[in-house]
Amino acid sequence: MAHRRQNELHEFSWHGGRFPTEAKPGDELFQILRDGRSHWVYRKAVVVARKLYVKRKRTHAIFYIEIAPNRQRIRLAVVRAVGRRLAKRLRKAASATRASRAIERVLARFWPE
Repeated sequence: MAHRRQNELHEFSWHGGRFPTEAKPGDELFQILRDGRSHWVYRKAVVVARKLYVKRKRTHAIFYIEIAPNRQRIRLAVVRAVGRRLAKRLRKAASATRASRAIERVLARFWPE
């Protein structure tokens, strides 16, 4: 981890598609998760490590990410108020994709570095 004292180490798993093999340590990502009926956008994190394995002929991965502990997530509805097109693209994303520069700029408004 680059900032051990300031950040936390989280993990998540992913299977299917190209994301498990394409995302490498050092890549930055945003997580969009559903909690019940609400969707949450998590602040930008950095991939620290990944562990790949194959299960039933599908590639799975466990990712370890470094993320700042304060104000980690915001409701997708708040993002929607800022940019409706952005929120729609994020909510409908069925697979992991790399955030475009436009998406990154909009989300950076919520988490100034």
